[in-house]
Amino acid sequence: MSDLFEPAPATDRLCRAHQRAVAVLFVVLLAAAPVLYFTCAPMRTLASVSAPSWSDGGVEAFRSGEFMDRWDTHLKESSPLTVALRGWLNESLYRAGLLDGERVVLGRQGWMYLRETVTENPNMAQRTAVRQAGLRGLRDEVDRLGLSLLVVLVPDKASVYPEFLPAGRLPAERVDRCVRIAAELRDLGFECMTLLEPFLAYKHECPGELLYYRRDTHWAMPAAWLAGELVRQRLLRLGWLQRAGPVRDFQNLVWLENAELPNLVEMLGIRPASSLANSLLVPKQHMGFQHGDGRSYLDPNPEAVVALAGTSFSAGGLHRSLPHQLVRSVDCTGAIPGGGMVRGLLHVLDAIRGGRLLTSRSPARRESGLPHLIVRVGSRGSVYAGSTAGST
Repeated sequence: MSDLFEPAPATDRLCRAHQRAVAVLFVVLLAAAPVLYFTCAPMRTLASVSAPSWSDGGVEAFRSGEFMDRWDTHLKESSPLTVALRGWLNESLYRAGLLDGERVVLGRQGWMYLRETVTENPNMAQRTAVRQAGLRGLRDEVDRLGLSLLVVLVPDKASVYPEFLPAGRLPAERVDRCVRIAAELRDLGFECMTLLEPFLAYKHECPGELLYYRRDTHWAMPAAWLAGELVRQRLLRLGWLQRAGPVRDFQNLVWLENAELPNLVEMLGIRPASSLANSLLVPKQHMGFQHGDGRSYLDPNPEAVVALAGTSFSAGGLHRSLPHQLVRSVDCTGAIPGGGMVRGLLHVLDAIRGGRLLTSRSPARRESGLPHLIVRVGSRGSVYAGSTAGST
């Protein structure tokens, strides 16, 4: 009877052949990462990390394994094979309605949200003392340099369009986030304004114009244009605009539009050139005009009396909206995409200390008597120069 359960020789040979094929494929896949790394251009994705250097931790990092972990992550995320395999899997899950992104919340009617803008940051309350100490330091430095600072709180997309979230509304702990942050900043002595109420009013009055892209963390051009107008109105009420330097000449405003892959789609791990990615492209608008002399708005502008500090929101529309609305030169070198936190503001303050920006030798500075920093702050509980919650 036992002979009945013994595999036939042909079947046994087939099993061994399959085992050898799997082993060979496994070895090939293991070798593919370093081979592709040295033979192909490294891939650049939102998950990419730079190669570690020996100066990052030195011997201790090597002994602890941290150095090799960094190399492993760098090699994996630089490999076309990683991007392809992960892309195929995520695209299949997305089409089946089963994809659950680590950083992306899939909402109703094709809307996407950055997960950290939908949930409350648990570290916000715990880090209150550290955050407020850092903010006081920034305020003291601004005062020491004789600057006027306007902080503009930009709401995240989930606060403006909560109806497209999976639950159709914001969690209760997230509803008053902008109000809490604005109150904290004012208590610390900052001149502060929030754009949430004006954005909600505009959304109600102009339902056909979206202020944020459905599948991107960033605002659309109507929001950037409205933000510039609201900042101008606030500066007028404060009496700062009259001291913001002479009126400048600008070229005519031109609205441009390009089909681009939204950053939330990239965060889902979908291949940029795939058919699914092409179906998720969005027409992004850009304001195409420059200073009267043809200089780009992101070029250094040392004669400006107004400086803009921010992240991709500032560099993605406000850097052109604000000069046009103020009809004055604005230095936008502090608009640093992906800068996060206060990197843009720190860049501006360092440029002022180094005499590269808002210099006392500038005719516009002497004419105005006082330079102004226009700084935008996000809504995650810490100072974010020129970003909203989830900006990159």
